[in-house]
Amino acid sequence: MFKEYRSLSKKDKIHIKEIYHQKYAQSDISMRLKRLNIYSIFAVVCACILLLLTFQYEQNHTLSIIMAILLFVMALVFFLGSFLIKLKLLNKITLQAKKKP
Repeated sequence: MFKEYRSLSKKDKIHIKEIYHQKYAQSDISMRLKRLNIYSIFAVVCACILLLLTFQYEQNHTLSIIMAILLFVMALVFFLGSFLIKLKLLNKITLQAKKKP
């Protein structure tokens, strides 16, 4: 699926990323990707705080540990989702650039 972008040289990847920043710098998709990254960072921080508080204050650890693990998994899914969406856009730009003479 993402073969085109990954097969490019380093200079071509930099050129494609410049096109991406020119086209999509203030677009809706860019804002959503940033929001997904912020959500993933926030979820990781909340999970760490939950784990710390669990081990310091609570006596029943199982539910809190399960919640923290779920938060970590959610953060990972959000981060990977934003990465894959950006990679899909870069691949689309690469295909469009190859079609132009």
